Amino acid sequence: ANVYYQYGNVSPHPIYQSYTDNSGANWYQMELIPTGGGTDFSWPEVGVWTDNGDRRKMVIAAGNNAGTFEVWSRRYYNGIWPEHYRIVDLGESAPYPQICTRGTNILVAYRQSGGSYYVGGGAHLNNQTGENGAWHDVNDLFYHNLPYNGCAPVDCCSDGTRFFAASAGTGSSPRNQILTKR
Repeated sequence: ANVYYQYGNVSPHPIYQSYTDNSGANWYQMELIPTGGGTDFSWPEVGVWTDNGDRRKMVIAAGNNAGTFEVWSRRYYNGIWPEHYRIVDLGESAPYPQICTRGTNILVAYRQSGGSYYVGGGAHLNNQTGENGAWHDVNDLFYHNLPYNGCAPVDCCSDGTRFFAASAGTGSSPRNQILTKR
C-alpha cells in the first residue's frame, strides 16, 4: 500500500510517499517531490498503469513558486523513482491538478489562471508512458471558462478507450456552468 501527501508544518512543503510491504506492520517514508529550497507543494494525485508488464505510477502535485503556480510530476518505473520535473507553468491561482491513465497514455487536467496559457480549464497529454519532454498541451479545453478556485474544480477519467474531462466553471454569463469533454 502507498499513500501520497503534503508533509510538514511549515512552508515550503514537499510531497512524501509512505508505503508498507507487510500489511501495515511497518511504514517507510520517502521524500518524493522535494521543495528545491522554495517551491511549496500541495494537492498530490497518483495515476497507475502497466507498460509491457511493468507496473508504473506517476505522482503529480501543484507547486507554488513565489506566487506562480506550476504542475510537477515524478514517475515510478523499472523499480526506481527518477528525478521529478515540471510539466507546465501556470498563473497566480492554485491549479488543483488531476491525473488519469489509459494504457500508456496519461492526461493531467488542471485549473489555469493565466501565465503563459489562456484562462480556463487546461490539460497536458503524454502518449509516451510519462516520459519527460513528451507532454503536449490540449488546446482549448474549457477555454474562457475559469474553474472555481476551490477543491478539485477540474477532473479527468478514462473508460479504457477514451479520456473524459469535466470542469465546474464560472463561464462568461451570470450562470454557473458544468462542462464536459471527451
